[in-house]
Amino acid sequence: MMWTLKIDMLGDWHIGAGREGGAYADALVIKDSNGLPYLPGRSLRGVLKQAFTEAAQSGWFGDSSTAYVDLLFGREGTDGATAQGLLRVSNAELSDAEKQAIVQQPSLRQFLFSTRASTAIDSDTGTAKNGSLRTLEVAVPMQLSAAIELNTQHAKFKELPFNQAELAQLLDACTALISELGGHRQRGLGRCKIRVEGAAA
Repeated sequence: MMWTLKIDMLGDWHIGAGREGGAYADALVIKDSNGLPYLPGRSLRGVLKQAFTEAAQSGWFGDSSTAYVDLLFGREGTDGATAQGLLRVSNAELSDAEKQAIVQQPSLRQFLFSTRASTAIDSDTGTAKNGSLRTLEVAVPMQLSAAIELNTQHAKFKELPFNQAELAQLLDACTALISELGGHRQRGLGRCKIRVEGAAA
C-alpha cells in the first residue's frame, strides 16, 4: 500500500548539504544530481515520527503508549540496536514534469534559490559584530511530493492494530501537526502544509 505526501513549502526553506558556497553563501541547500532541491526521506520520516509521537502521547491511539510509533517508524535502542519500521518514506521532490523542464532549460534553476544574510548585533554599540555576517542559501516556495509505503511483508505487519484505511486517516491527521520543515525555523524558514493523497495497492 502506498500513499503520496503533497508538501507545500509556503515560504523559503533550507535543508543543509553540509557544504559552503564560497562568496555566494556560507551554507548551501541540499540538491540532487541535477542541482534541484529536495527533502531527504530521512528528514521527512523524522518529522512524521515526531508528529505520530505527539499524537500517541495525546491518546490518539487509545492510550499514551508510543509502541505503535516504534512499530511504524522503527526504533534505535540505547545499545545501538535498530529495528526497521513498517513505513518507508522516499525523498520529496519536484514533479517529473518540472524536473524535466528545468533539466532541459538549466537557466530556470536559478529561480529556485535565493540567499538570506544575517549578522550578529553588538548589544553595547548597536552595530554589527565584526566577522559575523553570514549568508544562507534558501529554496523558494514550491510543492514537493514523496511516496510513503506500508511494508506488508514486514515480519511484524500483523501487529498493526488498525487497517490500511485507518492508517491513511491517521497519516492525514498527523501530517496536520507538521507546520515547519528543515533548518533555521527560528528565523521563519520552512513553513509548510502537508496532505495525504490517494492510495495504490
